[in-house]
Amino acid sequence: LTLSILGLTVWAIQLSNASVKWMGMEMNFVLSALPVMVMVFTLAIAIHLVHYKRELSYTADPIGAALRMAWKPVVLSAVTTAIGLLSLMVSDIPPVREFGLLASIGCGIALLTGLGLTPAVLTVFPERRPADLGLEPGLFERFSKAIVRRAGLISAVILVIVGVASIGVIRLNSKIDPLDFLPRGSRVETHLTSINSVEVIVDFGTEDLPFVERIMRVRALEKKLATHPSVRHTMSLATFFPDALPSNPLEAARLFGRALQNGQQREFVSAGDRYWRISARIDGHSIEDEERVFQELQALMADEPVMLTGIAPLLKHAQRQIFDGFWQSFGLAFVIITAIMVLALRAPLTALVAMIPNLTPISLVFGVLGWIGTPVDIGMTMTASIALGMAVDGTFHYLVHHRNALQRSGDSQEAALTALQQTGAPILQAALIASLGMLALALSSFTP
Repeated sequence: LTLSILGLTVWAIQLSNASVKWMGMEMNFVLSALPVMVMVFTLAIAIHLVHYKRELSYTADPIGAALRMAWKPVVLSAVTTAIGLLSLMVSDIPPVREFGLLASIGCGIALLTGLGLTPAVLTVFPERRPADLGLEPGLFERFSKAIVRRAGLISAVILVIVGVASIGVIRLNSKIDPLDFLPRGSRVETHLTSINSVEVIVDFGTEDLPFVERIMRVRALEKKLATHPSVRHTMSLATFFPDALPSNPLEAARLFGRALQNGQQREFVSAGDRYWRISARIDGHSIEDEERVFQELQALMADEPVMLTGIAPLLKHAQRQIFDGFWQSFGLAFVIITAIMVLALRAPLTALVAMIPNLTPISLVFGVLGWIGTPVDIGMTMTASIALGMAVDGTFHYLVHHRNALQRSGDSQEAALTALQQTGAPILQAALIASLGMLALALSSFTP
């Protein structure tokens, strides 16, 4: 049974990967989080169904009864999570937008696989004996009663911890370092030159200048750039010509022809001879350092016919867009999920209170990262979507059972205990299995 359920998750993963091709997209490092997310969501649904079947083993049709018990929270959770993931499409970063779309499709695949095929597996491979968490019988029941009895104290402590951690979210900053995308243990030597560059585009306009004169002007601009202490060296088409240029026009033409044969002109000159590129390698220990150097070089070359671009400003822009997009998509997902909870539960206050546990894991993790000063990269921001999806799944299962129990008994404390006893074990199992499964990614040589 275990191997068959794992087989279902592999099938869901492969179907999700195939959807990348069917949608006309290509796999990228952000989409590499897609298989993990589909695995987690599919396993969570399957674990809930298996648990409900065990709880209802005394009925004439335990699988049918389990499906009737599980379908509503499972569908609500999947639809809510899919809509929340679609909110990532507000990002200006194409890989993040693609992840939002394909992750929502993966969420639908997980729903169809977990809810549609797990009952078939349970029919073909029925359990020989009921099993529990592997704990002492009644231990989880006593644990549930202890939680409900101390609900006020536990809630107060958790709210204080989350509140303090959330302050750290304000201190978060983002980071993009190209070296982070190299395999772990890669030997990158940077003592010869820096990997960071600023590109200076020289525009000669329609001015009719001899080729040798253009070289001399470009060299003058390179000398001016070299006066900045952070510029390690510069390179342009002029680099490939001797310091002492020949006065004979025919000799100069011969040198230029050699440069054309070596392909250097395509690298450093475009639109005939109008635009020349100077590549300046700069020192910078962080994106902020590179941004400062870029601004200082802009000021230095302000009176010259040049335009500055390159890796440093592009990374700074991407970093800002990732960070802004993360908060925009997360805020939109929060609003959408809250609205769906209000509609599903028809209890606005309950839905608002229920959003607190949904935000707790994200507030704790990202809050701690902010407090300890660890910057977040594009890979870390993707974890928020997966964490929110898992939290919403557990919340819906608990709330649906709580509402049903409350309608039967009319006692809120008894309903809370009943719902926790019915849903606590599968929520805990799904979290443990998903956490241990995702720890396997820590063995990857790819840092994100």
